[in-house]
Amino acid sequence: MAPGKASPLQELLASVLPEHLPFDFNHISTPPTRCVPLFYQPQGAASQRTYSESHFLLASITTQDNKKEKLAVLAIEVIIYTTSKLTTAFVSKADSTGFLSLLNIPRTHASPLRSVATTFLSYLITQRVRPGIPLTISLFARAQAQYIFPNSVANTSKHVSTDRELVRWWCRVLDPILQSYTPEKPKSEGLFHEEKDAQLENEAATTAQAYLLVPGEETITTYVPVASRARWKHGHPLRSITPYPAAPPRCQVPHFPDDPKARFLDELDEELMNAGKSNQSAYDSPSKRGKGAWRSVKTLEHFWEAIAFRQECSSGNLVGFIWVVLTSPGANNGKSEGNTEDSQSTMADSQDSAFGISHKREGQLMLETDISPPLSPPHKTILTTPPEHSSNVKSSKHPKKQPRTPRKLIGPISVRQPKIKSATSTSPGSSLAEQTRHYLWPTSSRGEIVLDDKNYHRATDIILHLDFGGRDLAAMSTTKWTTEVGLLGGVGDHGKNWGWTVVGTKAAVVPVVSTVPAPSGTVTVLGVKRKGKAPIMPESSQEGVTNILGAGLVRKKPKLQENEPLSEQTPPRVHLLGPELARKKPKV
Repeated sequence: MAPGKASPLQELLASVLPEHLPFDFNHISTPPTRCVPLFYQPQGAASQRTYSESHFLLASITTQDNKKEKLAVLAIEVIIYTTSKLTTAFVSKADSTGFLSLLNIPRTHASPLRSVATTFLSYLITQRVRPGIPLTISLFARAQAQYIFPNSVANTSKHVSTDRELVRWWCRVLDPILQSYTPEKPKSEGLFHEEKDAQLENEAATTAQAYLLVPGEETITTYVPVASRARWKHGHPLRSITPYPAAPPRCQVPHFPDDPKARFLDELDEELMNAGKSNQSAYDSPSKRGKGAWRSVKTLEHFWEAIAFRQECSSGNLVGFIWVVLTSPGANNGKSEGNTEDSQSTMADSQDSAFGISHKREGQLMLETDISPPLSPPHKTILTTPPEHSSNVKSSKHPKKQPRTPRKLIGPISVRQPKIKSATSTSPGSSLAEQTRHYLWPTSSRGEIVLDDKNYHRATDIILHLDFGGRDLAAMSTTKWTTEVGLLGGVGDHGKNWGWTVVGTKAAVVPVVSTVPAPSGTVTVLGVKRKGKAPIMPESSQEGVTNILGAGLVRKKPKLQENEPLSEQTPPRVHLLGPELARKKPKV
């Protein structure tokens, strides 16, 4: 990259950050390094040659006040595993400090932290999509107060997400990546010509499908974005991405670092026969070495049911397992080839494991059930050369060196300039190929500092021993980390002045307000007009008030006329009994 020219990653970050606000970024990475396979190989199969590549991005801001302090606001770590059949991007860690609130960014802007995470992850996987090889993004969402920045929870402006908020946040981070690819469509027979042409066009493009699994939850509608719920499935894609689809569940679950699935795998491996014996050999019979299947867990469905009751997933907080599977054209054809290429490329690994060479995974001895059986036992070589000629053969292989006679130096003495080792000449991976059958390592996606595994882990451990509890402490810790990492990489002025600054170009979204004036004299009824309550009269006014009924409500009793005789008057309405019904009281 020419000096002064922005890289593609810098241009993408500038397009999603708020306008006129500068952000500083420090990106370190490692070259593709041979590592332990993600999947346990079944009995009789060769292990896959696997390479891992780590990336760490630190985002910082410069305060707008008089202090002009540099404060870290976000850090994210991504580990990329590649084989000849699969590429896996595992989001290991992500954390924030809460100091982004010092910029007073309006709420009309999208979250800069989420935009940076989406852009960085999308750029890494875009550079590593290989034709015919699927790519998987995998992460485990678990809410904690702090992951990378120690004591950052003491900052009152830091928002610690709850378990549900964190799962939603990661779904919103991965959703733009999902939307940038064509959705998967099920294949069906009996299609018309137009539909077949559309299906062929769909197969020629890279498709994407997202998966979400929350142990204990029967639906995911409350976590995924509403506009893209059809692109998310409730479940897992392990059967479709594993290199051994017909193997036991132990060979279908990947083994990531600091992952609850990996810890559960290690506990279940204790059930295997003779798992703890150190004298186990690759020459043992299958009955002694076991078949690589657990006794308690037989299927993947049972595995997820059991992991839901573990302490990490059932301690009162929800956790989420998220995947995004990208299928490039011809990916299905690559799976049908089987493990022929891997068996040829890992022939040396099989022979090493046959002669007792063991590998370690996270400080734990790998089980002998993972060791491939030997091709053939070692045989003794038989010499066909006569004994009298054997000494001549040995002497011809190792000829004697002629004694060197010292030469007398004469003439003027010339001063030799010392050779200064540059960072480019001694950088790790400088002799590695950019593309092989097992990995893809483009130059544009590498970190500004490329470290080996030892120095990379040292750089990530440095930040874990700093303090981000306050503004002053965070400023000192940010400067110390960049300086120490710069010294490890041999860049900058004594480890300083490395990294790149990006100025945002995304303008804030202004809400549209209608400015059309309403016509004069027109009353606009915005809603239903309700009847108002009766006014409450004061007590002083209520005294002395007499309620008078109206004339139509008063019922008057008819009066008798004075000259009318009583006999002609209306008789009273009294019921009298007849003489036959009257019962007289007997006389005593």
